[in-house]
Amino acid sequence: MNNHRVSIWVYIIRLIATLFFIVLLLLPIVAIYYITDAEMNKYTSIEVPTVAAMSYGKPVQVKRKDIQEYLYVSGTVISAKRLYMELPNLNRQYEARWSIESGDYISEGEVIGKTADGKRTLSLQQQAILLKFI
Repeated sequence: MNNHRVSIWVYIIRLIATLFFIVLLLLPIVAIYYITDAEMNKYTSIEVPTVAAMSYGKPVQVKRKDIQEYLYVSGTVISAKRLYMELPNLNRQYEARWSIESGDYISEGEVIGKTADGKRTLSLQQQAILLKFI
């Protein structure tokens, strides 16, 4: 009889331990569910208000008018020609290291680059604005 009581208590302890471990495994899942539900409730969409056509006073039709702006410039145009410059003694485009970029203003005699070996400087003999390298 005593042996039978021990086996019942062992069965009850095992059952309680099993239930305890199941609860321990399910506890993080339940916690994540409640935390996620609370976060989702924070960001519920707000009802979009309805917009109706209403006015105070007499309705007036809106008229669109264009504004014109005039700009007067005075000056002297010196030259508007395009100059194509070929650099002598450079067989390939990579034999020069340029110190200018497209759109730069170049003064007469200004150094625009050096050869790759650094022995010679390249300069322009006219004032110009560099449009692009070809």
